[in-house]
Parts: sequence; structure tokens; C-alpha cells
Amino acid sequence: MPTSPRHALSTLPAVLLLTALSACGGGGGSSGTVTPPPVTETLALSAPVFKTIGGKNITLGAGTATGSAATWTLASGSVGSLSASSGANLFYQPPASVSAISTATVTAAIGSLSKSATLYVYPDPGTPALSLIAGADDLQSGPVDGQGASARFQNPRLMGAAPDGSIYVADFNPQGSLTEDRFALRKISAAGVVSTLATNVDLNPNYYNDVVRIGVDRAGTVYLAENGRTSLGNNNPSGGAIYKLGTDGKPALFAGELSHNAAANETFQQDGTGSGAKFYAPDIVGFDADNNLYIKDSPRNVALTRPYRKVTPAGVVTTIDALPAGVGAADDGNSDAYSADLNANVIYRTPAGGVKTVVAGVAGQPGDQLGALPGLLRAPNALIQLGPYSYAFSSGTRVLKLVTPR
Repeated sequence: MPTSPRHALSTLPAVLLLTALSACGGGGGSSGTVTPPPVTETLALSAPVFKTIGGKNITLGAGTATGSAATWTLASGSVGSLSASSGANLFYQPPASVSAISTATVTAAIGSLSKSATLYVYPDPGTPALSLIAGADDLQSGPVDGQGASARFQNPRLMGAAPDGSIYVADFNPQGSLTEDRFALRKISAAGVVSTLATNVDLNPNYYNDVVRIGVDRAGTVYLAENGRTSLGNNNPSGGAIYKLGTDGKPALFAGELSHNAAANETFQQDGTGSGAKFYAPDIVGFDADNNLYIKDSPRNVALTRPYRKVTPAGVVTTIDALPAGVGAADDGNSDAYSADLNANVIYRTPAGGVKTVVAGVAGQPGDQLGALPGLLRAPNALIQLGPYSYAFSSGTRVLKLVTPR
């Protein structure tokens, strides 16, 4: 008796039957699992504080996409030690004290990925006081390079501090003619030696130069922010610009326009690379751990609501909605805010959530008294942080140092 097709199917081996059903759809659904794509590993090193004094630890972190723990190493020649050799978080432990500014380079690694950060350990600044860094009360001699009190400044209006202890000063000469050195960029070494690096001729001699900020990143690279300028032969403003100091100490255009006669309705808000970007009134806000520069650019058109710009070390400019966390914060993590009042002749300290009090100078009493606080100051200005518990500022035609109470 012949076998029916249905009977023949029922006699197939079970494995063969399942294979056949799978090939034809298995009766309406797949029971197989979908394999997710592999996770691309990433590594981010966090060191929100990069300045410290002897004996004060710095917290470090390494974030990875897979959650794997990074391995940590300290470069040869670095001072201090690490609290562990692997993990997501650990401490950099500086020596108990140092006699000069010292460095430690920390590297986190996972697989072929690695990130490094250079940390700075400063000597204890000592007792709270006022002291001279450079300059003297002398408006007659004009700018003079030299050591400490033998140097002379005209109008030290802006300053920026490098991690190695050197200070960059924008010194202005309000009496100079348009063709003279109305602006000079000067450097004070960590040992107090003053030298002149550049003048307005090195920026753009055909424009009124309006340098508004000096910024120095964690690697010690110096930037100058210049607001929108007016040509000597044209009243229309030119776009602002960011200059970067080269190894020769001379500023070179880094981002923004060198010279440009603007249209009446031009906004100057253009992203791009180098001179392909446009600013109107850029002001340096700070840097992140990767030495990206952040700018607040007051737009010519006040209706624009996205004033923040990010500039990478390669000069790529993009407009961003807000500043990243930590940009503009104190390099040593100190939450106290310090400000100079040139009219009251004092420097204030404002603790986080606290009340503003005078830390140096006496309100309404201009003078030149150094030593123990409060001392006497003359129109203090250009206040910057040098290192933990220490600041530099101008007082008249001198550059002074303030060691703050703790």
C-alpha cells in the first residue's frame, strides 16, 4: 500500500523536520536572539583640580564605556605618588612639601587608549601678607625691563598666570600716540624678571587694539582676547580675534579676523577654523582639562542668545549653549571668590554662600603699605590666581602678591 505524503512527513527524523520548518519560516516567528553590536571603548580622565600644595591630595577619575578599570602610572621624574595602580578613582598624593613649583604627569590607560594630565605642586605660600613682585611707583620712567623693583610699568591693566609661576601683563600707555606702543605684552618670570615680549605693532598697527583678557591653559599656552576694533581710516568695527603666543613670545592670529570692514548688520557670529571664524567681543572664560578654550562672545546683535564659543587647540570654533562644568573655576578647587575694587582700594573675599569681607587694603585709604594684612593698596586691579592661597594684582604701577588667609 503506498504511503501518503502526510504519513511520509511524519516519519522524518525530528532534527530534519525542525530544520525544514526553520528554512520556511518555522510557522510564523523566529526564536533566535539578536546579538548587540560591540561597545566601542572610550576613556576620559578627570582631574578637576590641577594645582595643589604639599600634602594636599588631588582626586583623579577614569571613566570608560565598558566600565573596565583603568591602570594608572606616574611618569618618571614626577614628584609624589598614587594611592593605587588601577581603578575608576584614586588620589594623587604630593610630597609633604616642595621648595619650588614641581610637576607630576599622571596617565590612565585601558587597552590601547591612554590619557595624561600634568599636575602642579606649589610650595606653601606662607603667612598671609602683601609683597612686591615687580615695579615701583614711578610714572615718569616709562616701561623698563628689569628685576623686581628695578622694572617699571605704565598701566598694568590685565594679567594672566602660567602654571610655572610666570605672569603675563598687558601694560598700556594712555599717553602714547596711535603709532606708538600703546600696548605692550610683558612677562614676569617666576624669579621676578620683567621682559617685553610684544607691542601693538605685533598685533595690528592699523587698528586701535583693545585687548581685554589674557588666558593661559594648563599647558602654559598664552592667549589674548581682543574685542571688535576700529580701523584708523574706517569707523566700522572689525571683528574681534584671539591671538596665541608662539615660542618666540610673539602673538599670532589664532582664531577670528585680523582686519575686516564690517557691514552695518553683520553679527560676527560665525563658526569655522582659524581666520574662517568670526567674533565680535570675545572674552576668555577658561579652559577644560583638554586645553579647549572657552569664550563668551557678546554679540553685536543683542537678540542672539548663544554667546558661548568653544575653540579647540587646533583653532576650530563652534558655538555652544552653555559652558561645561568646572570651566572658570579655581585651579586649586578653592570655593572662595576674590575680587578687586580699584575705587575702594581693597580686595574682597566672598566664601561660597557667605558674606563679602575685605581681605586686603582699607576702604577709602589709598596707599602703598606692604607686609602684614590688611596693608594699603592703590587702585588694585587685574587680580589673578597664582597658585593655592596666592594671587597677583596691580596696585598703581606695581605688581603685588597677596597670600590669603586659610
